[in-house]
Amino acid sequence: MPATPDQHATAAGVDRIGKIGWVMPWIARVAWIVVAVVGGSAVQAAVDGRSQAVVWTTAIGGWLLWGLVALALALASVASLTVARVGVPVALVATIGAALAGAPAVDLVGLGAPA
Repeated sequence: MPATPDQHATAAGVDRIGKIGWVMPWIARVAWIVVAVVGGSAVQAAVDGRSQAVVWTTAIGGWLLWGLVALALALASVASLTVARVGVPVALVATIGAALAGAPAVDLVGLGAPA
């Protein structure tokens, strides 16, 4: 029995959703890499002039959090999705903190836009 136009439309819709489901995680992964590459200078500017202990604590904590979320975005599971949903908004909090500490606006965009 030949397929009806409704069945063709449904198959096309499912195929489109499948492609979106494959592309969206990659967009999130690339955006998270942008946070490290571009946003790191905002955090650095925020702790500039502070003690070495503050600079090192911020750097280590920031890279640990970034790595944890990067790993969560790389692994597709319910637990990793939870880690990403909790960790990514921390970048927004870091953006606000860096803004209050006087980081340049260009750097703040790189840190906060992906969040």
